[in-house]
Amino acid sequence: MKLKVVQVGNPAFPRYAIITECKVYFRNDGVWTPNQNKAALYASLSVAKDDWKRLQAEMETGLVELTGTLLVRVFGAGELTTARVEELARYLSEASSFTLDYKKPRPSWLEKAVVSCQLIWDLKPKK
Repeated sequence: MKLKVVQVGNPAFPRYAIITECKVYFRNDGVWTPNQNKAALYASLSVAKDDWKRLQAEMETGLVELTGTLLVRVFGAGELTTARVEELARYLSEASSFTLDYKKPRPSWLEKAVVSCQLIWDLKPKK
């Protein structure tokens, strides 16, 4: 999972926030929020970068990856050769997006967790 520091608010009085690749902001109390208005704001870019480095290191050491199953059905495309399946995977990778609704209540044990989902289009015929 990737974090970055972004400038928010009035450019004349820059403030900085830490955000994940799935647009969830750090609140500075260990909780992450999709609401930019609740994000921790840093007046100093160097302080924000220090927290970014610390958080990125924590995420890399505590990261758990889970895999699931994605079913893709294609009708009316004729024979699906290996080349066509590879082309379909490239198309799906470029044309699709997957997001979570962070406004939905989550279990309490996930309150301080950051959850990011990514679709990996490694297509194989179903057996």
